[in-house]
Amino acid sequence: MSLSAGWSRSGLQGWGPGPAVRRPGVRLLAAAMGWARGRRRAQRNADAATDATNSATQRFATVYDEHWGDLMAYCRRRCASETDAEDVLAETFAIAWRKIDEIPAGASVRPWLFGVARNLLREHYRRGDWTAGITERLMGELITAPNVPIPGEHNAAMDLDVAISALAGLDEADRELIQLIAWDRVSHDEAAEVLGCTANAVAIRLHRARTRLTAKFDELSFGEVS
Repeated sequence: MSLSAGWSRSGLQGWGPGPAVRRPGVRLLAAAMGWARGRRRAQRNADAATDATNSATQRFATVYDEHWGDLMAYCRRRCASETDAEDVLAETFAIAWRKIDEIPAGASVRPWLFGVARNLLREHYRRGDWTAGITERLMGELITAPNVPIPGEHNAAMDLDVAISALAGLDEADRELIQLIAWDRVSHDEAAEVLGCTANAVAIRLHRARTRLTAKFDELSFGEVS
């Protein structure tokens, strides 16, 4: 019998140090190494998830602290009650948390939040109608805060009640644009972000909205129909 034949038989019958003896140990070692790599990968993923959560929490806290006041004022001027305003505010920040990675940086944060709140308000007031409660709240705010300009700043001498009634008589798009510029003090670029249009479109629409507001005011004040 040749030497090669003997080794072949011993390998098949398990008599020598052939592949049948070595393979179980190799598989066990490979499985252990794979398990260790999986553990390390899972730990890295967990650490990354923790870092991401901490980063998102810090970002949200900054957004909330810096913009709560402006957003609350925005909601109050457009809601019939304090409870409604607080509900819209809370839901806006809830959406901000869910979409924290989508919130733009810098000066775009405030108009982004205003845009979310506006969409919520449009859902709440589907027809865009103002209630008597909203008118009363606006009257009260402007009376107690004389430095807040009347919408359509070029008509600063307007009677307050007539001015608010004229504003309420505009359609939602005109009213929102005038409020953004006159009360919320946003720039044309910021208003464009809120409304989803260009700054040039804002300038054109604002001119037309103010013209319609003036005409509505004249109609209410003097019975002039434009």
